[in-house]
Amino acid sequence: MDVTAIIPTRGDRLSMLHEALKSVSRQSIRAQHTLVVVDGTEAIQRSVSEHISHFPNVSVVTTAECQGVSVARNLGAALAKTRYIAFLDDDDLWLPDHLAPFANDDFDLGLSAFWKQGQDKCVHEKTPPAVLHPRRFFVTNGGCRGSNLVVRTDLFLAQGGFDPHLKAFNDVDFAIRMSRNTAIRYRRNRKRTVVFRNHSGARLSRASMGLYEEAANRFFERYSISMSSIERDRFREWVARVKQIS
Repeated sequence: MDVTAIIPTRGDRLSMLHEALKSVSRQSIRAQHTLVVVDGTEAIQRSVSEHISHFPNVSVVTTAECQGVSVARNLGAALAKTRYIAFLDDDDLWLPDHLAPFANDDFDLGLSAFWKQGQDKCVHEKTPPAVLHPRRFFVTNGGCRGSNLVVRTDLFLAQGGFDPHLKAFNDVDFAIRMSRNTAIRYRRNRKRTVVFRNHSGARLSRASMGLYEEAANRFFERYSISMSSIERDRFREWVARVKQIS
């Protein structure tokens, strides 16, 4: 398949990165190339490169300093030479048929359903919407996480990629911007082919509470005018629940 797998990492959990790369290599429909993007220094890049040097068709690049997962994903997209890009966080997994539903190049953006893996079992987490619409993402993550997204490279770049100023909500922000483009050919994979691993370590997309609140305020300022009063209240409740859990 004419797709590049893009895996952002901080280089601080090499065993999980190794497992993520194995899940890419085991695809029934293979990616042409894999880009591991280190969100950190060149020294960390060298360490990561040594650890994964046995994987074929894998390149390791770096953002040069820790700038956040959005910057890392966007750098990978800018360097990709394929028609499509598919993202996978270093602590998540693809099941072997993840890319297969997207083998035909008659779509612009695709989302897959995914599992959440706890300590002892996997449970169904989310199925993407049948139709892309902003309201699917105003008050909850409607089914777009980085690891379940396949998108045309030129479209991703033209839309500006993930917003680096949003340390949280960057995935739903991207989904809203894409869903406002009614010309986009959307494909939904209802089969659960992504494993979102729920673990005690820090996630790439999980911000500190201060950065989370800042991102929530930015997101609300950007989209509250398009929300109903009920949606604005539900968004505030969503943020409050996350703050309680954290």
